Amino acid sequence: MPPVEITFVSDYVCPWCWLGRARLNRALERMKADSALPAEGVVVRHWPFELNPDMPAEGMDRRAYRTAKFGSWEASQALDARILEQAEADGVPFAFDRITRTPSTKAAHRLTLLVQHYHPQAVERFVDGVFKAYFVHGRDIGDVGVLGQLLLDARLDQGALLDRLRAGQATEPVEALEARVRTAGIAGVPVFAIGDRRLDGAQPVDVLVEALRAAIPADTTVP
Repeated sequence: MPPVEITFVSDYVCPWCWLGRARLNRALERMKADSALPAEGVVVRHWPFELNPDMPAEGMDRRAYRTAKFGSWEASQALDARILEQAEADGVPFAFDRITRTPSTKAAHRLTLLVQHYHPQAVERFVDGVFKAYFVHGRDIGDVGVLGQLLLDARLDQGALLDRLRAGQATEPVEALEARVRTAGIAGVPVFAIGDRRLDGAQPVDVLVEALRAAIPADTTVP
């Protein structure tokens, strides 16, 4: 029997996606602790969704960008406070004060697909590393040098993957997946597809656990 498949649609500059990602990790940890995961395991597929598809490659000053987007810096800070309230309750770290730029996430999404294709065993480390780099350490994840360091942190061959990135690989697959996502009516992230169930938003851990249990056939062998 094949592993349980989860599709996680997200963007690396979306705070709700980082919270949702952390909750998914916690749900999987709970299932593992309860010996409820199938022997075949779980596969998470990471699909891209750019909140700012027209963002310049070099990104923009975060304060200037969010002031223009939300009408004022105070409105932007109010949104940050809202996410912080939930994140603190979940123990998920954020450091908005360290973030100075809103980056383009095109390169990060392309690298994610490349890692997912060539080094699937390392994609979870890489994805978590990119989220943490931005939301915890305030690093510019649109910068190829930063992404290269994150590849090394995930114990990956930086040179080969960056060569593929510079050669334009994964550009069309990212565009194709984003088109599929929008055709499916997805206008915001995160979105989880677990089995035949779609869950929009940073769902609570209990909801994700319930969806995972429902996606495992009753006759599946567990370790």
